[in-house]
Amino acid sequence: RTPERLVASLNYQDDTGPAPHQRTLAKWLRERGLPDINPGQLTVTSGGQQSLYLTLRTLLRPGDSIMAEQYTYPVLSAMASQMRLHMLAVPIDEEGLMPSELEKVQKLTDSRVLYCQPTCHNPTTSTLGEERRRELAEVARRLDFLIIENITQAMYMEKQPLTLFELAPERTILVGSFSKLTAPG
Repeated sequence: RTPERLVASLNYQDDTGPAPHQRTLAKWLRERGLPDINPGQLTVTSGGQQSLYLTLRTLLRPGDSIMAEQYTYPVLSAMASQMRLHMLAVPIDEEGLMPSELEKVQKLTDSRVLYCQPTCHNPTTSTLGEERRRELAEVARRLDFLIIENITQAMYMEKQPLTLFELAPERTILVGSFSKLTAPG
């Protein structure tokens, strides 16, 4: 019905994805109670795993270190191994990532990147409270490292907790998956 739309979809796209998709995704995230994100800040990929892969490739080089919860998303471990990254396990408790332990690990290394799932952590299902989230954001600022926050599992929650992105947007990259939410099988 609309040949110009067909032509537009077949043309080369912006690196961050089609603008209409970015606008729709930003609106959808807002409606789910997730952070109000400017559509221009969103990058549309083929899924959460590709987003994570591209983020790691952008931020890290072979031989670099990445901090993560001691029990972490298995795909992260596989990607880190394939990219020859050193995984640094940060101790957790029943609530999840412990800021004091994160600080100890970071001070003993050269790591400038933390991967975490503060909400509905995979595999433990723990969720950090707001106070701990604020502590994590403060530690990241003080020690000057970046956070990759995976919100894929958080998207299942009816009420969204405050994200690290909202607390420290200048140093947090959100990774999520629309397809995981809409078609988890």
